[in-house]
Amino acid sequence: MMHGYNTGNFLMGGGWIWGLFQLALVILIVYVVWQLIQNRRGSSSQEDARQDALSILDSRFASGEIDDDEYNRKKRAILDR
Repeated sequence: MMHGYNTGNFLMGGGWIWGLFQLALVILIVYVVWQLIQNRRGSSSQEDARQDALSILDSRFASGEIDDDEYNRKKRAILDR
């Protein structure tokens, strides 16, 4: 007489497929959350870089280092990124 869990029915009945499905689902959820976090960080750092570039451009224009045409051309290039 066997005591304990009956693993034969689990393995033969496809229970391992259900276990793999659950594992894959957990991995997928973790991956999606990870991507959302990375995208949020990426967009804020890009926005910070854009603001830094505009600030430098404004300073160069205010000091007379660049003229109106160059300022507007570079500003459009920064905002189009």
